[in-house]
Amino acid sequence: MTKGVNGKGKEVEKNMVEAYKKGRRKEEEKMIKRVVSIALTIVVFAALFGLIAPVQARCIPFTIYGQVFDTDGTTPVDGVNVTITNIETGSSEEPTITALGGYYADNLGHLKPNCLNREGDKIKIFADDGTGKTNTTVVSRAAISPQLVDPILNPAHPNITSFAPPSPVNDYEGVIRTFNITINQPVDVSWQINGTEVQTNASVTAASYTNMSAANGTWNVSAIVNNANGTDMQTWAWIVEPSPCFIATAAYGTALHEDIDVLRDFRDEYLMPNPVGRTFVKIYYTTSSPIAEVIRENEGLRTAVRDGLVKPLVHITEMVVG
Repeated sequence: MTKGVNGKGKEVEKNMVEAYKKGRRKEEEKMIKRVVSIALTIVVFAALFGLIAPVQARCIPFTIYGQVFDTDGTTPVDGVNVTITNIETGSSEEPTITALGGYYADNLGHLKPNCLNREGDKIKIFADDGTGKTNTTVVSRAAISPQLVDPILNPAHPNITSFAPPSPVNDYEGVIRTFNITINQPVDVSWQINGTEVQTNASVTAASYTNMSAANGTWNVSAIVNNANGTDMQTWAWIVEPSPCFIATAAYGTALHEDIDVLRDFRDEYLMPNPVGRTFVKIYYTTSSPIAEVIRENEGLRTAVRDGLVKPLVHITEMVVG
């Protein structure tokens, strides 16, 4: 009897142990599944928010290289700045400079701030020789590195490099005024006043226009240059005011006296229309201003000039003009 009881006790104990082990294994399996689920969740969220990045895959080295040629398409040019930009990311690098026969090379994996590059990305290659000749080429990134791109520089646009006088220009009517420009390459020039062409020059690098009879008013004087490479323009605001008769004005103490109007009309109608008269007017304007200053400051001299010079001159003018 005792032996039978002991055998049953051992069997019960064995069953209990097996049941415990089985329950333990189930708990462990649940724990493993829970840990795996949490890990997968973390990986998914990390990928979504960019916390895990295959750095080597994103910043994969890829070389763009080639030669830069001059406008003829055959002459390599050294010293050209070449800047490469990944349009998809907006990233670029400091320019490389062509050397040893116009060659350049750059690595897309070094672009900043984002070195990501993939097949098919739009890549911009900008070449600038520093004299106005440039080229912009856009290509799709190839599947295999290196990728060859040979930019050909485009001719520089014409540029007015200097001009005179400074704008705005202030003059009195009747003066002779010259406008000048210089250009960086041969061009044709059209001189215009308020949109009306008054003079042309062909295939020049410097040009000037002289107006012989400035008229009262505000004028836009333009020099428009052009050739096969493009155009450029310089415009002056030319402000022409009624010119004072310096000596007569100083003698009378005003520019509004009727005698001065007579002299002004004589100048406009009889002197300015002919070369000799224009030369006389130019000399008068050049020399009379300092004389007028002396007359203006001396009452006795003002009276003497008014009665002894200006009035007789006005009388003679009226007789001639009728």
